[in-house]
Amino acid sequence: MRKLLVIPAIIVGLLVIIFLLAGTPFFLGFVREKIETAVEQSTGMSLVIGSLKGNLLYAAQLEDVDVASTIQIERLKVTYNPFRLLAKQVDITSVQISGLHVDFDRFEVLLKNLPKKTEEPRSETRIFDITIREFSISNSGVAGTVGNTPRSVSMATRGSLTPDQFVLDSLWLWTDKSRVVINGSIPLSEQNDLALKYDMAVAAEDLGIPGLSGEIRGQGSVGGKVSAIELQSFSQLAIRYLESDLNGVVELGWLVPDFRHLQVDARVKARTKSLRKEMYQKDSMDLIVRLENTNLDCDIRSNLGNLRMRGTLKDDVTRPNFRGTFEGYFDYADFEPSFMGRIHYRNDSLQLSDFALVSRRVAVDLSLLLNTRTKEISNAKVNLSCSDLSVWNTFISAPGNINGKLWCTLNISGSLDNPQAVAKLRISDAEIYSEHIAGVDLDLSLRGSVVALDSGLIQSERGELVLAGSYDFRKQDFTTSLYSDGIVFKAPEVFGKASLPLGGNVGLDLRAQGNVQVPRVQGEIFINDFVYDTLAFGNHQLECQLDDDTLRFSLMTENEDLILRARMILGGVFPCTADLELRHYMLDRYVTPATGYVTAQIAAEGALAQLKDASGTVQIDTIKLLVEGQSLENVGAIIAVLKDRMIHLQSCELVVAGQNLYANGSMPLEFAS
Repeated sequence: MRKLLVIPAIIVGLLVIIFLLAGTPFFLGFVREKIETAVEQSTGMSLVIGSLKGNLLYAAQLEDVDVASTIQIERLKVTYNPFRLLAKQVDITSVQISGLHVDFDRFEVLLKNLPKKTEEPRSETRIFDITIREFSISNSGVAGTVGNTPRSVSMATRGSLTPDQFVLDSLWLWTDKSRVVINGSIPLSEQNDLALKYDMAVAAEDLGIPGLSGEIRGQGSVGGKVSAIELQSFSQLAIRYLESDLNGVVELGWLVPDFRHLQVDARVKARTKSLRKEMYQKDSMDLIVRLENTNLDCDIRSNLGNLRMRGTLKDDVTRPNFRGTFEGYFDYADFEPSFMGRIHYRNDSLQLSDFALVSRRVAVDLSLLLNTRTKEISNAKVNLSCSDLSVWNTFISAPGNINGKLWCTLNISGSLDNPQAVAKLRISDAEIYSEHIAGVDLDLSLRGSVVALDSGLIQSERGELVLAGSYDFRKQDFTTSLYSDGIVFKAPEVFGKASLPLGGNVGLDLRAQGNVQVPRVQGEIFINDFVYDTLAFGNHQLECQLDDDTLRFSLMTENEDLILRARMILGGVFPCTADLELRHYMLDRYVTPATGYVTAQIAAEGALAQLKDASGTVQIDTIKLLVEGQSLENVGAIIAVLKDRMIHLQSCELVVAGQNLYANGSMPLEFAS
């Protein structure tokens, strides 16, 4: 009999020893280290537990928990009944979490870097039934970046867990201006249904979009099976973005994922800044969208025009199939076009066909085939014709009217990330700023980031101009060429009259290339028969060269009796040098009715920003002038030096009407007041 009593005594003694050991610091520290090691080995995430308290037989409390510097928990307390394990039940009395903080930005990165595991077939047989009688989270929150603005959301929840479902008594998410409340139950087996309800009032400022304000209110429910979720929602919008207001309601019902069971009824009113500059009242727009039994009706009505779309939305969210038509018109100033077209989306393919925009002066037709997954443009064509270019005066502010006719064809291929385009543009019988243009022909292309004018010809009553070039938007590299045999120079008109008494003919042969920051230019400009008022300057040739930051140019007359060479550094104070050589240069055109000529050399240097400090020399070897029978000529060279803001006349001897005149000395450029 005593032997029979010894066995229970030993068992009780062992239980007492285990009970005492389960609460010792040594044993708790051992278990804490094992938990940290197991988590890191299985997930690759570092886990640090500040302390583990309690007795592992019935309660444990973890404090200062850190998961990969992403999730922090100030306190996690779990109480449970270990004896229920004998009945294959995990009976947890309560789980209390306090001070749960999640860095959502780091959490996203953490999930991407988790090691992938091969999926093992799931067993339908449950070894243990898990029950949590009370579950709560308090004093917690999630922080992250929305847009470019850091945001934090506070969180609190209460609930419980049974073997069949998770009961959510309440889940609160809130900020200073927003709140979301969720309650209901989530099934843990396919036999039960979802039953969640939510109520929200979200401030638009919390969405992280600059300039967006207002509020979105809504209520709804989530029901049905997990494999076929049923959504019901009702939302009210009262949003302001910059100078635009958006107000309305949106009702939605959907048995996910089939579009046959999707119903939408949306009524939204928008008020935006007026497109008409002379109007101070806002433009208004009413949007009505109805979707029922796969049939979509969408109407947009505004004071600028209407848009109506009709179509069908079939299949499901994983492979949507939409086919529809649209038509409408808009009225902006003197531009009143109507438009129509067809749209089809299926299997990542978006097709726009039979699109036409027609008005009294403008006609556009367009077709497009785009793969939305690969962004590949299989086919895109645009044809534009305009019988009267004055329609553009409606959209741009210009000092004068623009008239004429325009035709344009555009073909696009490639992809949205790397588009390829070819365009031809033709303008005829145009008048731009009182200038009559007989024709403009341009061949344009776009290859990736490079837009090119492959060839261009402008014809007017003044002459023809041939041009070409290219520009790389990414590298900012460019090429340009301009050529013309001759363009008649005409001064700009003011109030229908020439503003300056100028005339002549200009020829061009210019080439430029390089980078916007470091351009290189080289070419020639021919100025023929240049006249100012009654002065005739004859024919001149200008050669220019820009390399890096240095500009060089030379100007000479047709018979080379005037040669000017100059050099300037573009930057700083703009230092420059200039040399002028006159070779038997006739003065008749300047001193009427005199005759004569001059031979001289002039050299100067200084800075454009500091002209007062310039220096130079003037040497006149020969000057002869006959005015009304009286002669003037020099004896020896006339030499003058400019230095230190003084003109130093070193030698000057003239014979005027048989009389000798001598002069020398210095004269300041600035006189005292």
